[in-house]
Amino acid sequence: MKIFSFLFFLFITAPFWAQPGTTLPTVQISPQFVANLSVGNEETSGLFFRNDTLFSINDSGNAPELKGIDPANGQTLKTWTIANAQNQDWEALTASPTDFFIGDIGNNMGARQYFQVYKISINSLAGVDTLNALQQTYYLPNQPSVNLPMNAHNFDAEAFAYWNDSLHIFSKNWANLWTKHYVLPSHWQDTISAQLVDSFFVDGLITDAAYNANTQQLYLLGYKQQSSGMYTSFMWAFWDDSVQVFNGFRRRIELGSALVLSQTEGLCLTGQYNGFISGEQISSVITIPAKIHAWSVEDIMTAGMEKLVPGLYFFENTLYLPESFNEILTLVDMNRKVVLKTERGKSKYNLERLPPGVYYLMANDWYYKWLKNS
Repeated sequence: MKIFSFLFFLFITAPFWAQPGTTLPTVQISPQFVANLSVGNEETSGLFFRNDTLFSINDSGNAPELKGIDPANGQTLKTWTIANAQNQDWEALTASPTDFFIGDIGNNMGARQYFQVYKISINSLAGVDTLNALQQTYYLPNQPSVNLPMNAHNFDAEAFAYWNDSLHIFSKNWANLWTKHYVLPSHWQDTISAQLVDSFFVDGLITDAAYNANTQQLYLLGYKQQSSGMYTSFMWAFWDDSVQVFNGFRRRIELGSALVLSQTEGLCLTGQYNGFISGEQISSVITIPAKIHAWSVEDIMTAGMEKLVPGLYFFENTLYLPESFNEILTLVDMNRKVVLKTERGKSKYNLERLPPGVYYLMANDWYYKWLKNS
């Protein structure tokens, strides 16, 4: 199916609250190899950077441990055992200024109804090998009370991030390749329901998240199986929307093959536009070791809008396109009705006749939300 047709299908089948905003064209970067991870980190599944140290966890089947890793060479610096915790399926790691949060939130088998978050004081790490954690339990709203088909449902999760004194979970939707955004308080008692606040079509499986509170930028990491059977990795960047997250600008960033990156499971930020990715070991026909890669999107994220979509803008109820722009665009209203289809060679369109409201200018791999006030 062509991308344009697929996007239009999304518009007529999905609620608009899940997809407003501006999707910019997809770009590709090549993360820089740093090192293979040392023995004991083969199933790295979460990543956080603090005080020049990478912190990581391993997923299901491993000991309940927090690892400190040297970001220069991938060697383990320190291992802390979490004495009062179980590793059913540890998949996410994030931190507030005072606490680490470990997410026992994986559910690819579809058999879990309840999930745990382990909260650990950062100050307690100094000078000890064993830690105690506060266990907090939650469940997902609307999850069926029966076992779900393995790797074929939408109630799995491997990603969360901390901001505004809350934990923000991003689901791994096997069935439809969307992600659902849930919110939890950073501290709670008893067993509570996560709050579903939004969703977004990521066209892949989300495995980790990282958030920059200073710039209000969210990054999601994931991978997708291609028609060839091979897997490729990607990130989504979201910015300019501090409330709904998905309603501002967003851009898909292709990272390359899993044969190079390994199975990308961990994501962290080291600066405004920089960070690390950790990849879990792949053991199949060939073995690809667990790895660390560094990445930067500074050139992409600091480019002005005029460079991202050159010469395309709305002004005083007129749509302007650059004279060299050859792509056919379609403008649709909130009722999914096509109100304009552009022509090659024409660069100016008078839209005064349209009633006030929200419109979406759709292209092959991006679309632009326009609010007509009068």
